[in-house]
Amino acid sequence: MVLTTIDSAAYNAMQAPQGPVHINCAFREPLDHSNQNWSFDCLRGLDRWFRNDEPYTRYLEMKMVSAFCNYSCSVIEVQDIIKKAKQGLLLVGAIHKEDDMWAVALLARQLSWPVAADILSGLRMRKVLNSFPGFDKSILFIDQIDQILLSDSVKSWINPDVIVQIGSRITSKRMEMFLESCFPSSYILIDTHPCRHDPSHVVTHRIQTSVADFAASLCQCNLERKTSRWKDILMVLNSAVSQEIMFHVHAEFSLTEPYVAHVIGEALYGDAAMFVGNSMVIRDLNMFGKGWLDHTTNGDNMMMHNIPDFIGATVSGNRGASGIDGLLSTAIGFAVGSNKHVCCVVGDVSFLHDTNGLSLLNQRAQRKPMTVIVINNHGGAIFSLLPVAKTASPQILQKYFYTSHDISISKLCDAHRVKHFLVQTKAELHDTLVKTHAEHLDCVVEVENQIDENANFHRTISMFVDNTATHYLDYLLGDPYSSTTSDLDRMYKTKIHAIEYMLYRIQLSAPRTSGISDSSCFHEGFILKLRMDDNIVGFGCTNRNSPGGYNRC
Repeated sequence: MVLTTIDSAAYNAMQAPQGPVHINCAFREPLDHSNQNWSFDCLRGLDRWFRNDEPYTRYLEMKMVSAFCNYSCSVIEVQDIIKKAKQGLLLVGAIHKEDDMWAVALLARQLSWPVAADILSGLRMRKVLNSFPGFDKSILFIDQIDQILLSDSVKSWINPDVIVQIGSRITSKRMEMFLESCFPSSYILIDTHPCRHDPSHVVTHRIQTSVADFAASLCQCNLERKTSRWKDILMVLNSAVSQEIMFHVHAEFSLTEPYVAHVIGEALYGDAAMFVGNSMVIRDLNMFGKGWLDHTTNGDNMMMHNIPDFIGATVSGNRGASGIDGLLSTAIGFAVGSNKHVCCVVGDVSFLHDTNGLSLLNQRAQRKPMTVIVINNHGGAIFSLLPVAKTASPQILQKYFYTSHDISISKLCDAHRVKHFLVQTKAELHDTLVKTHAEHLDCVVEVENQIDENANFHRTISMFVDNTATHYLDYLLGDPYSSTTSDLDRMYKTKIHAIEYMLYRIQLSAPRTSGISDSSCFHEGFILKLRMDDNIVGFGCTNRNSPGGYNRC
């Protein structure tokens, strides 16, 4: 932290306009009262700095030294680092322009590295064009990187040697902690402004340029598209964890906050954009959000682009110490400035901090309709998932952390003459989103939930995702053909001690093309839960695919 701060201060002091800089001294994080002894672990990762005379973070500019697109020596050095990378990771933070999204996609294809895209990058909620299925074959998006890192085994295994980050700060605290511990040999951060976005203090090369110019510079390198078992394993882990999450959010009968985050992309019709609130909302979207098929985009029009597989969806939000203030008002300004239909997703506490924004919502000044989705769990749910929830009593949590309230969001909307919908089930959520789109309404959609149930469901998903990632990694790193006959015999002799079942029903986006093709468009069946020896629990399901018949899946 000291080294990166001094490097940043020295760089800013020598740039135009030159002048003095102010350095803040950071102390312990708020609310953390634990005593910690001095540890030499803080010196880990400084080997490279000790061995040379360069600053810890080098600040570089993309300078051409001739008319033939030849770059300066410092840029060539970065190119060489990228060419030699064996386990490279492309990390995409917050970016705000559609051109930058296309440039990132071009860069991803040039590097052929796994891509971890933050929710504010616009690439996490990407629209997959229906005319071009199979886009994942060209760019490997590791959408579930935050959840994969729940596994300690995966965290110790991933270990990228070079990380290239595009854009500003990332949302995932778990990802930040991982970056602090993995110490890649080179961490290259590219953004157009000179500000420091390095909370983990791991950046070794800071390049002030646009992602388009950086991608253009790599075109000169003739990067070799390498096959990598490391990359293949990441792809399998991402797919397995994605399926695990999908199973749980759809299998749970009640309307949960992870479910809302998982399906909210369906509300982004056509050229819509999203504005995301703080606290749990942005974290849930970063953990559970996904892209979706776009049935409306004309594939012929997309051929003008070099990447016809998908398009990004503009996502914005207020981040920082005062990010909760004026969220609704900012979202309305975002809708005016972007000239898009905006889906604003906020928590109840954030919404109540800016109820005056409802008066702006009612004015409808030169903008398209807005849908404001309020996740109302009657308090600050994020604290139920932080370490303080494990040490503080329920009474302390309720009094000082949860900011419980009984304010009627419906009556607030009535007072400002804004249309209000209360949804309490999955079907109601889907029906309401379709209705608001069809009627072009400014409206507030209130999704009611409870803090305790939400916290328990998050913990359940985390537990299963951790187990899934760990078991898949163990299998992939081991020899799948090494099982002996005795191992197989023991497997078959395992006893089933209990079995449970539950009916599930999932709304489909289109009628079936085979089997039952009724107008209800539902996929239904039974979820089976088996409890084996040693408390091992397994899941499976049967689905209905013909009148009166069920198949295993």
